[in-house]
Amino acid sequence: MRLLSSDSIQELKKPVGLFCLFLIALATLSSVVVVFATIGLIGQPFAGFRIEPTLTVSAVNEDYWNGPKAGIKTYDRILSIDGQSVYSPKDFKQKIQDSKIGQVLEYEIESKETKAKSNLKIVVQTFTLMDFFRSFLILYIVGFLHILVGAVAYLARPSNPAARAHLFMTLAIGMTTNLAADYDTSMLFPRIWIATVALTGGACLHLGFYFPQKKKWLDRFPKLVLVPYAISFLLLGTWEYAYRGLGYLGYQQNGIIDLFQLHFDLYDMSLFWSLIVGFVGLIALIVHSLFKAENQIVKNQAKVALLGGVIAYLPMTIFWMIMDQILHIPLSPAIATICWILFIVFPVAIAYAIIKHKMFDIDFVLKQSMTYSALVVLLGTVYVLLAEGLQQMFRPLMTNNSEITSYMLTTAVTILLFEPLKLNIRNFIDQKFFRKKYDFRTALSEFVDAARTTIDKDELLPKLVETIEKTIHPKHVMIFLKNPETNSLKQAYSHGINLKMKDEIPMDDVTLMTAMGLMKKKSLTTRLTGALNLSAISQQGPVPSPIPFLLAKRITGELIDPAILESIKNSLTLPLTVKIPGKGSEPYRDDLIGLLTLGEKKSEMDYTIEDRQLFQSIGQQLALTLHSSQLAGEVAEKEAMKQTLLKARAIQRSMLPQKELDLQRFELTGWSESADETGGDYYDWYDLGNQRFIIGLGDVTGHGIDAAMIVSMAKSCLYNQVESNPDVPLVMAALNRTINEIAQYTERSNRKLMSFIYTLFDSESLTCRMASAGHWFPYLYRARTQEVTGFPEFKGAFPLGQRSPEKFKCQDYEVQLEAGDILLYYTDGLHEAPNQAGEEYGMERLEKMMHWYHQLDAHELRERLCEDWERHIQGKGMEDDMTLVVVKVKDLLRQE
Repeated sequence: MRLLSSDSIQELKKPVGLFCLFLIALATLSSVVVVFATIGLIGQPFAGFRIEPTLTVSAVNEDYWNGPKAGIKTYDRILSIDGQSVYSPKDFKQKIQDSKIGQVLEYEIESKETKAKSNLKIVVQTFTLMDFFRSFLILYIVGFLHILVGAVAYLARPSNPAARAHLFMTLAIGMTTNLAADYDTSMLFPRIWIATVALTGGACLHLGFYFPQKKKWLDRFPKLVLVPYAISFLLLGTWEYAYRGLGYLGYQQNGIIDLFQLHFDLYDMSLFWSLIVGFVGLIALIVHSLFKAENQIVKNQAKVALLGGVIAYLPMTIFWMIMDQILHIPLSPAIATICWILFIVFPVAIAYAIIKHKMFDIDFVLKQSMTYSALVVLLGTVYVLLAEGLQQMFRPLMTNNSEITSYMLTTAVTILLFEPLKLNIRNFIDQKFFRKKYDFRTALSEFVDAARTTIDKDELLPKLVETIEKTIHPKHVMIFLKNPETNSLKQAYSHGINLKMKDEIPMDDVTLMTAMGLMKKKSLTTRLTGALNLSAISQQGPVPSPIPFLLAKRITGELIDPAILESIKNSLTLPLTVKIPGKGSEPYRDDLIGLLTLGEKKSEMDYTIEDRQLFQSIGQQLALTLHSSQLAGEVAEKEAMKQTLLKARAIQRSMLPQKELDLQRFELTGWSESADETGGDYYDWYDLGNQRFIIGLGDVTGHGIDAAMIVSMAKSCLYNQVESNPDVPLVMAALNRTINEIAQYTERSNRKLMSFIYTLFDSESLTCRMASAGHWFPYLYRARTQEVTGFPEFKGAFPLGQRSPEKFKCQDYEVQLEAGDILLYYTDGLHEAPNQAGEEYGMERLEKMMHWYHQLDAHELRERLCEDWERHIQGKGMEDDMTLVVVKVKDLLRQE
């Protein structure tokens, strides 16, 4: 699968795309440079602690380094080394480089909190490969992964605003992470690091505005997206001004000591803005989208992102904030590494949601993740508290082995608690968070409403499965329907399981009838669903139906996978029955028209009373709907006609151009929509080679199948004629002759005519020759004069088919074009379309649209016209077919 489609490549060539590619290259290049700079430190003299450009001790230092071992603290200020004042990072690094490994240096430091000065002696050490691995490598991995994830998501969806915002966020985080190692070591890009820190908050909120769906307030206030960046740039500009790349004494020497403190104030403000406001704001906006989602896909995308957030940040919260900071249990390097790597899960989850669009059954994954996360937290807490309590209990009794004994007992207790805790936690989460609150009225109403729209089982059965999926959540659904012609059961639909029947099951099959209880006069419902005695369900749970196992024998001639067979056996089956007139003493009897089978629940929980009741009620409603569809012959006939019309529509749509021409000097695009299943509008284009191409656009009187037939004949004629000779008068004459011949064999009252406009373009001379048969000449926007004309001076002929070939006269005209000029071809469905008030769209509005959006490319202009037209007819609907074609002369100098 290609990452970059042709549309993606075109999107990347636009200014926004090129800017994003530049940012990706900048992030990657700067990060690579920083990595190599850090590797270059290996084997060199090292002060024993990391220091920021302000000669302030970094917050990132390893406990085993000589600096922390000597007592140096985070944010201590370095004033002098061996009595020599240091004013800038250059002075500091030069002093370290001039020192020998093992040499003792005396530092004069000033505490940030107390302002007290003191002297510390620290031995110069060697920066080793292990130092690089332990202190830098994991940060680089996390940083590069952020850059990679953002780049991949953006390249897959470059036109998606959410993908672009996601790229900005991941690049900001990736560069912040990578350049953080440079900020307190090599100091190659300190100002870029300052920029990424300040911009991260704006990028996070920008992403929240567009993911998983564009927030509605942006439609009213589109400039609102700039507010977070305005705050970021305000912090950035002030911070860049305060930063001078000097130590405390350097600021003091230059008389700007106030800027030193301002630098740290802005440092804290930027971190608060990015980490607290940015990230928390992003999470809050995603949660908002979860509850305000316009559809299930948006809701699932939000759930995926929130699941990624839980996986990314919960472990660090548990192990670092709770265990390390509160309980003071040391955090092992391995756990710390895992927690750091998990940070990448959040942007990966968002990228997956952006690229994938439609989510899998995320509720099941969320529930399992929540179950095991809660289980780990609970068992971890129990383990720590129990181990500490047992150690205190056994210490007076067992001097040497109290710790081992306590850990052994704690482990045993944890193992015993694992399964019951898991079940209880899963039940609690299922009830509190994933239990669908449905009732019969709501669920049945949804299905009944869906059933009213169609009697075709191919449309009805997926809607049934959708209703069941949203409420009961089975692993699979299988539906078998009666074939009246053969009086047998036939597999009609399956979902979630890949099984196909090799033949049908006769309704008089002895095994089938026995399983259904027909041989023993037992209720169909009770026999097939196992036990629908509602008072007994809560005690015994679901009883497997014998029907799926019996049907499995007829699925294929090959052996069935044991797992699939087990899944079939652990399912419930409901007969689809209706009451029909009986014989003899029985006024009515049950008629079996199908079987509805559900697999076990995805949550692996038992089916509840409510599930079984809903299952039976939906099955009964399905049976009634299917039976009604069999009795409604005329409705079925209408449905068949509808299907025929839909096929005709598909055929007609296939006659329109399937792809646009790749032209050096012109942009070309079109759009057409029919008022009925089949319409009478038509447009086409052909590349003749030698830098020539043609465009044709027509409108048959009326719409429907007759109009569609005229369109098909016109297309065939146009193709044959332009292949032979594309000269304008010859093409128009050939089209008129074809349409006129059809009209001769049609009653005058049903006779169809066709208006048509034909244009032959020459890319080398930038000219076109056009002729019209009863159709409007195109609008021309002149880029040089910024005027719009509809060629009122041009005269058209009668519509195609109205005059005999001998009497048909058609004048063609030549138009000289220039860079930026636009030709807009259209049918009357555009300008004559009325709104609810009866007001037509109008030529004046069309001209204004060309004036307003002439700077856009052909595709964007077409989109704006279609959007404006759709807004105009909203609530009214289409009364006529609408077609338009936009041709724009490329401005090659401007593009270069």
